[in-house]
Amino acid sequence: MGSSSLNHKDMTTGVSGGKTRNCDLIYRALALLRDLREVRLGTTKNRDNVALEVEGFRDTLEDFSCENILMSHLKTLVTKCKQIRCLDIRGAFGHPFRICGYNSKFNHLEKLWHVSGDLHVLVCCLAGILSLGEESEKEFQNAPSCNEGVSVDSGVKPRPVPITPASREEVLQFFGSVVRRMLNQDISACYVTFIARVAVDKAPGQSFPCSVPVPSYSGEELCKMIFAYPDTLVNMDVEVIGRYVSGLMERLTTDASCQRGSDGKYHHYQEPCRRLEECINRYVPPNLASDFTIRIMRHINVTYTKLMKNADFKSACAEIAPVLLKSVIHNTVKKIDCIRDTWHPTLLDCYKITDCDLIYRTLPLLGDLKELKLGRIDRSENMSMEVGGFANTLEKFSCRSFWECDIETLSKNCKNIRSLDIGGSAYYLSKIFDYIFGFKHLEKLNLSLLTDMSSYELKRTVTWMAGILRIETLSQAGGSGTLSRSTGLSNDREESSYLPRPEKLKVFGCVSPEPHLIPVIAYFSNLTSLVLSYLQVGSLTPLTVLKQLQNLTLIESRFSLVEDFLKISGNQMKCLNIINSSGTDFKFISQNCRSLECLHLQFKFIEYLHFPVHYRRDDSDSALPDFPSVTRLQLCIPDPEAVKHITNCLLNVKKLSLLPAFNDGSIFEKIFEGTALRELEELYWGSNIVLKFNGNVITVNEFYVDGSTSVHHVTHK
Repeated sequence: MGSSSLNHKDMTTGVSGGKTRNCDLIYRALALLRDLREVRLGTTKNRDNVALEVEGFRDTLEDFSCENILMSHLKTLVTKCKQIRCLDIRGAFGHPFRICGYNSKFNHLEKLWHVSGDLHVLVCCLAGILSLGEESEKEFQNAPSCNEGVSVDSGVKPRPVPITPASREEVLQFFGSVVRRMLNQDISACYVTFIARVAVDKAPGQSFPCSVPVPSYSGEELCKMIFAYPDTLVNMDVEVIGRYVSGLMERLTTDASCQRGSDGKYHHYQEPCRRLEECINRYVPPNLASDFTIRIMRHINVTYTKLMKNADFKSACAEIAPVLLKSVIHNTVKKIDCIRDTWHPTLLDCYKITDCDLIYRTLPLLGDLKELKLGRIDRSENMSMEVGGFANTLEKFSCRSFWECDIETLSKNCKNIRSLDIGGSAYYLSKIFDYIFGFKHLEKLNLSLLTDMSSYELKRTVTWMAGILRIETLSQAGGSGTLSRSTGLSNDREESSYLPRPEKLKVFGCVSPEPHLIPVIAYFSNLTSLVLSYLQVGSLTPLTVLKQLQNLTLIESRFSLVEDFLKISGNQMKCLNIINSSGTDFKFISQNCRSLECLHLQFKFIEYLHFPVHYRRDDSDSALPDFPSVTRLQLCIPDPEAVKHITNCLLNVKKLSLLPAFNDGSIFEKIFEGTALRELEELYWGSNIVLKFNGNVITVNEFYVDGSTSVHHVTHK
């Protein structure tokens, strides 16, 4: 035979009928062939008895394809055929970590086609989400798989866990989409090679035996780049892992054959969760671990919510889900963030969960956290917040369903807290100052969303934080002493030899501040961000002494109370956030806040926001208010004409967050078609659609309530 290509695989219709799909004879003839560069094999009925002989072309084979390859055949290729660049092994069903380990040893691999129902781990390796290193085959065999039970002891054979046709089809569809992107070069060979060899554990720019150049990025740049594009191999595979983990939780919870032990608890889930935790910590790269955790938590939380609604599984789910959630949190993750940043969103915010019941139940299992941000929590009065595992490490705490017992727990146990941001309808706030008094290192204190806080407790808190004390008030409740600088303190329980340093505070927020508290806030000389809610009387003019202040948020207040302040200090503002504040003058902001980079306007009533008289007329001769430096804009306004007017005034916006409070879709169409906001790079439309603009390609990301996501690419002229 003079040809260097052996093709007996009919992959498409219309191919010459001379090829045969039954390759039993071809398999046996391989031992006689020499110097082949390409081998494409169909099926064989007796593959278990057929070895793959490659000695005659082990040094020349570059392209190999087989419809039902055995694990032993794949091992033969790894051992002997070091020059393979293209690999199509659609039939390789086996343990995913073994297959992943084999394929990671093809140093010149440029194209991979592998559609199998249990090989998400393989794509993890190639995409850079797993770092296998030189683990042995024995270690591969010890890792959990979708197709095997993971509750095993040494020497005990795993109990198979069947996969339903639906779930297998789902995985097949996923890998089909990966294959199509790779073969259609939607993901370039350079990018795939880069992710496969640099993303995990290799130094940026290090040379590799591959035929494409390796770009150089820092770890932080790489992390941002990977998670910025949801249809890359990394992101697609994280979604598959998320579905696998949530499916595992559902099987562990609904398995009727598992019974409680003599101690009243289930035990069948402990070993699977332990092994899952071991794999997550071994294979997920630390620089991707935080974002990886947020996205996997989304899948688990959706399944948890569904199971908790079923009376038959509620008890088991409440016991098993926290342990499984703990298992997928990488040991390098020190931040649990369940509050979406609606003011300055990123794509990752769309993945964050907001119902934190499961997170709250998991807190007793977590350790060494530095930052904890909890959203909405539906809990009973007998559920207390446990912080024992991270009492000495917690530095930042935020909560949107705050109870006074929570801050009592934090004050007594978490002495290193620097940032405290609490909100919600709290109960029994009569002693909140007594607990805030226990935090000695505060740099951020935001109480602006704590709607039930009394003016008395706020006054005590602000004056103490500013280093000003009402001696009589501290020594006996209800006293009416005058404000004075403290020079000496009594032995009363509420007082201490410690005095706060007001210059340490960088961020402060409060609700319904009375006029006499505004000058006290001026003591926070290094304040950079201020949040005021329900400001109805007084003036912010005393705060003009705050030369570091750059971010101002006004919630449910009267805009006229800040106008004098903005006339003097408006040009030092970088971010202005106005929420449901009456009398807000759009033109005034344009004239007095010329350095704004970020503008937020959110209103329930359009009457609260004042525009020039003829702003609705397209043919108006009056000059539009301009905002030359604003690149980030957030709008929630129930008037499409007002939104159009604002977007016409801000021509340099790169990131727009639009919460539509109307049914007019023309704005979306104009942005989508590129006739409005031509500099736009990101559009956040509501809470479930994100558009990213890159040249003439728009990537549309949609997020659904069932935890799934979809990504579409649209090309426009």
